[in-house]
Amino acid sequence: MTKPHQCLVCEKTFSRSGSLKKHVASASDQPHKCPECGKIFCHLVTLRSHVLVHTGDKPPECSVCGRRFRHRESLTRHMMLHLGIKPHECPECGKRFRLRESLTSHMMLHLGIKPHECPECGKKFSHVQSIRRHMMLHVGIKLHECPECGKNFGRLECMKTHMLVHVGDKRHECPQCGKRFIQLTSMTKHMKMHKGAKLHECPECGKKFTRLNNVKKHRNVHSGIKPHMCPECGKRFNEPGNMKRHLVLHSDGMPFECSECGKKFKQRNSIILHILTHPGDKPH
Repeated sequence: MTKPHQCLVCEKTFSRSGSLKKHVASASDQPHKCPECGKIFCHLVTLRSHVLVHTGDKPPECSVCGRRFRHRESLTRHMMLHLGIKPHECPECGKRFRLRESLTSHMMLHLGIKPHECPECGKKFSHVQSIRRHMMLHVGIKLHECPECGKNFGRLECMKTHMLVHVGDKRHECPQCGKRFIQLTSMTKHMKMHKGAKLHECPECGKKFTRLNNVKKHRNVHSGIKPHMCPECGKRFNEPGNMKRHLVLHSDGMPFECSECGKKFKQRNSIILHILTHPGDKPH
């Protein structure tokens, strides 16, 4: 298997870009150099394992899977995995752990202790691993790569949900319109639209919408952002629908025809004003 993605520090190669990103994200601040041969390593533990090549020492080896460890204590803890030994039990929920440190960390959930605060957004976490994963979202690191399309995700759960798109398993069907969804939560949100529920509110003016996308489009009105530009004259619009209606002015088409006299117009507003000129019933 080819490994086209290479670390610029230690020259280790990877088959996937996501694996390289994970390697770089977990690397030490300073590279580690072997005093014997000068080879560079991103992780101290990798250097220590490499040094054994020069000393001839054989680290402790697991008799089940063959994995080697630097310390016999580490091998003892590892063997608990194979034996299924979890001596430390949570007094709150009964969940068992192999290591006392894992139990201590778990207990923080029951106590509501969140000592780790994100310096970017202030969100707090019970475990240091959780804040590390969270911080990657701020710096744009997405360690989990979809094996089907290569798209990267910041959270493993998001990647697993995304992979259902490739499987095409839309098991949740809306009883109102028959539309199918991969996730139950998506179908639940969709069904609220049938009931006319407007769950998404503009933080600027309080106007509510049935779809989150509509809120995002609406907020362009407050920000003054007009991302949609007419390719003919360069005029900009905050919504794509407004630009499409404007494009009719540049075309030869006249889609709106008066049913009374047959006169055609490019815009809906124009035909409404025209109909008012005819005698008889007026549109409300």
